[in-house]
Amino acid sequence: MKPKKSTKRFNKNTKLRAAVVKGRRIKKSKNHEEKIKNQKILEEDMSDHEEEENENVQSLGAVTSEEVANFFSSLSKEELSDDEDEINELVADVDDPETLETRKEESDSESDQESAAAKIEQKLENGDVGDDSDDEEQDEEDDDSEEFVKPEGIDDVEEEEEEEETKEEDEPQDGRIKVTKQQIASWVNDMRKSNSLKSLKRMLLAFYSAAHMNDENIPKSRAKLKKSDDDDDDDQDDVDKQSKRRKKKSEHVVNSPYSIPNNAIYMRTVIACLKYSPSVLQHHSKFDPENKRIPSKDGSGWKKVAVCIKSLLKTLLHLINYTVSKDLLSYILLYAEKLLPYFGNYTHQSRHLLKCMLNCLNNEKEIIRYQSFVNIRIMAQLYPYPFVDLTLKGAYFTLVQNAHLYNPSNYAIIDFLKNTVVELCRVDFKTSYQHAFVYIRELAIKLRRALEPKKQSYVECYNWKFMSSLDTWVRAVGQYPGENEFKDLIYPLIQIVLGTIQVHKQAKHFSVIIKCLDMLNTLARSIGHLYIPIMPVALDLLESPQIYSVPKHMSNVPVDFEFKLSTKKQQIQTKEFNSRVMDDLIFVIYDHLSLHSRSIAFPEISFPAQHYLKKYANVHSKSLHASQQKKIVTLLNRIKESCEFCMSKRSTSDSITPSTMSNDLSKVRNFLDESVETPLEKYYKSEKQERDVALVQRIESRVQSESKKNEEIDSDDDEEEEEGGDDEEEEEEMVSKKKSKKDQVGKKRERVEEEEEEKEPVKKVKKSKKSDTVKPFSMDEF
Repeated sequence: MKPKKSTKRFNKNTKLRAAVVKGRRIKKSKNHEEKIKNQKILEEDMSDHEEEENENVQSLGAVTSEEVANFFSSLSKEELSDDEDEINELVADVDDPETLETRKEESDSESDQESAAAKIEQKLENGDVGDDSDDEEQDEEDDDSEEFVKPEGIDDVEEEEEEEETKEEDEPQDGRIKVTKQQIASWVNDMRKSNSLKSLKRMLLAFYSAAHMNDENIPKSRAKLKKSDDDDDDDQDDVDKQSKRRKKKSEHVVNSPYSIPNNAIYMRTVIACLKYSPSVLQHHSKFDPENKRIPSKDGSGWKKVAVCIKSLLKTLLHLINYTVSKDLLSYILLYAEKLLPYFGNYTHQSRHLLKCMLNCLNNEKEIIRYQSFVNIRIMAQLYPYPFVDLTLKGAYFTLVQNAHLYNPSNYAIIDFLKNTVVELCRVDFKTSYQHAFVYIRELAIKLRRALEPKKQSYVECYNWKFMSSLDTWVRAVGQYPGENEFKDLIYPLIQIVLGTIQVHKQAKHFSVIIKCLDMLNTLARSIGHLYIPIMPVALDLLESPQIYSVPKHMSNVPVDFEFKLSTKKQQIQTKEFNSRVMDDLIFVIYDHLSLHSRSIAFPEISFPAQHYLKKYANVHSKSLHASQQKKIVTLLNRIKESCEFCMSKRSTSDSITPSTMSNDLSKVRNFLDESVETPLEKYYKSEKQERDVALVQRIESRVQSESKKNEEIDSDDDEEEEEGGDDEEEEEEMVSKKKSKKDQVGKKRERVEEEEEEKEPVKKVKKSKKSDTVKPFSMDEF
């Protein structure tokens, strides 16, 4: 193709070409300026409310792990330890040095007596002594056991094991006095009869030594207990930090004049001190626990007991932190309830105690969780105003910290944490409303991020932390609907739940949608006389092809929506998924309609659902399974029965007329007596009981299967270790043999090389004599 004349002229004319290029640049610049203007206009059109939210996203946004860690670290800030001064005061008030020496001699004599008794027992075993001595020893042991009554639930070490331990451990350590059963019994008697301060101070010194008995082993044990799910490097860093803190605190530990010889005496001292010390403190400080107030520091009685109280509280905190036995921890928390009013006068100790109680809320044992919750609630009621904020914030943060997973092993703990937040809101509704407003607003901000058109933006909402926190505030608002503070939160909370349903409406996340519908039903049921439009969402799910279409696969594994937020593609195409979604949706419809079955307008409310279900059953009669069709037919029959029941009551009641309905709405609301039950309510109750029983059975079966798997894994590990021991011995023998063979071969090679080196120079010299020229080096010779 030949170029046209116009193109030739254009290429020759340089001015024209420059003008065209300049025009194109001007157009590009104008387009760029217009884009910038449009962006500015969009930014200016944002409302003030949205700007405030964007500014506060960093401060208020979702609860992060850093925020939780900073909160818990603020509760336990280190302070200067005054343990040395307190213990020196206690020792000075208890005894003079001369009396301490006499007590030490008495304890040495008691140890000699015990060693003599052990020798007599050995003679008895050999048959050298008669039966009279045996009876006398049994009488002495019975007298010792009667002096101190042990609480139920804690098993003592057997007496024979105690005697064996005392032979090895009863010797006084570092010149200290060892505590015996007789001493504890005498202190307890003095405290019960005369409320003596000297015996109390001696008991506190023994309690201090018992609490700090194993301070050297604390970092290792705590490192095992507090392992997180993060990487091993993070675990090692945490362990190093904890060990450094423990080393700093161990420098401040003071040697008490008493020593604890064995485990049995350790248990006796701890329980006796916690059980009988509060009565002595109440007597001398003139504090009445029935007043439900903090004891005042101004009285003369407080000055007498101030040192005792402070040392008792510090050792109690140390003991709660580092006790491994769950039985002992439950008793410590039970007896610590009487000491809670004294913590109110010390801000640092009260914060540290709150942290300890919050850590106990996620314990596996139910008694420990319950007792720690009781203590937190008492602290929130007794202590002055700012402390309520700490309790609410701490309880919610513990929930967020532990709610990253929800499975059969920890569902009881998470449900308990949700109920703690709900119950703590009862203490002060004004402060709880402020916290609820802030955290519900954070959930709304997360929801707005999830609705943005991005890949996997639904992850912001479809996780266990978001769902568990949303469930807690639904429970809290539904628990206290009559309070003026929580009434304002009903509407925004319903909007957030409806918004989470619309985030990702696919078969993968049907479990999330069903959970949200259950939340709305529970909220409407707890508030009463509240209509929430649930039916459109439930009926819309029935139109999804994964439900009414014929399933492609069959699987014997049941589909559980209780502990799952998403299902796999393989399970979506199975019959089990199809039937499970249908069962859950029909139960949601039962729940919703049974709520309003007592209403005077129930026939009008249920008409759309009744009409839609009839049409749905007729259209999808070929694809639906026979069991599913039967469930839909039974639902329609129950709705029809309740409608007829409501219409009959309407016709018989003469008091309800259009004029009375407009004047008095109470008659409309109390259309049916509370004693009367509608057909839908009866069927809903029976259906719910069956579902709850089936849920409990499923959870128990899951827990048993997991426990069996863990046992099998442990047994396999033990067998591998046993086999590994034999294999290691065989491997060591093989390695030693190989090493010996290698050494022999290496020695032979060295000898051969030495012989060759000795022969080679002789050959070269002979050759050099025959010819003066030297041959070049070649690879053949090498």
